Amino acid sequence: MAADAYIVIGNGWVVRTAYLPALALDGARVVAVLDIARPADLDRAIAQAASLLARHPGARVIVATPNDSHWRIATSLAPLARSVLVEKPMALPGEVTAAAARRFANISVSTPNRFRPDVARLKQLVAAGAVGAVRQVRIGWHRRSGVPRPGSWYTHAAAAGGGALADLGPHVLDLGLDLLGYPQCAVAAAETGRWLPPCADVAGRADRLSGGALPFDVETEARLTLASADGASHVFAVAWAAPVDSDRTIVEVVGSRASLRLETLFGFAPGPKVARLHGVVDETMPLVRDPAIDFARLLERERAGEAATARQGAAVMDVIAASYRRAGRAGVSA
Repeated sequence: MAADAYIVIGNGWVVRTAYLPALALDGARVVAVLDIARPADLDRAIAQAASLLARHPGARVIVATPNDSHWRIATSLAPLARSVLVEKPMALPGEVTAAAARRFANISVSTPNRFRPDVARLKQLVAAGAVGAVRQVRIGWHRRSGVPRPGSWYTHAAAAGGGALADLGPHVLDLGLDLLGYPQCAVAAAETGRWLPPCADVAGRADRLSGGALPFDVETEARLTLASADGASHVFAVAWAAPVDSDRTIVEVVGSRASLRLETLFGFAPGPKVARLHGVVDETMPLVRDPAIDFARLLERERAGEAATARQGAAVMDVIAASYRRAGRAGVSA
């Protein structure tokens, strides 16, 4: 069987550290890596990718560019590509509706944490009824010093769509909603804040931003509560710079008979070597957080049709947009 061919759009950290090593590990053929160094490069890259897709029918596309270009690139190339995998967030908050996203069956969203062995074990236990009917999901991802490149597009609302909620939020929301079967939920409460620890170098850099740097105008932490139609509430919290000793991710599932708590860490910052499950079962699992391995697993599951769909990506961004509105910050839209 011939190797799958990929066209990669973007050449930032996640491409160099995760996607390209994963494609090599996967045995895929990389047709081209098209960089977008400036906004003016966007139209050229789309046209170049379209030309390459015409010459390589059946090729797949990976979109890993600044957030404000994700949806435009994906929808421009979806009619020509076998599939389009979009780095999270799929779009800016408020940019796309679920109805519009549903039209693109071959667009999926990068959700590598769905398929990690520790998360897969948690989901297996929940699906097997180990906790009974799920009553509440609580997920928190707190980083100690994880503000990405202050003064770049990552910390500029117009380009990124938001701060920690737009960056870390898609991971925790996808996992939580996936555990619940992606029900319709309303944002019952939301708050965002900007807190930078005095010991973090990022605090000084953020205060000194000037010249050509973009404004640092996004939140560093967010907390939201979702209410589902059955009356249950679910809590999600994320932070780039939290007052914690070390980075951590906690996933809690409360059921009608029992509960489960997964202590782990998303992302690739230094951290624990094991993940721990507590509750109805107590297990310790090796925690191998290797970008190449995690993203090769994602690529395999995306080809199998198991990655987050465009409709699910839109649902996540609907929650994020509603959370910003609830917290008093207008949603960002194209």
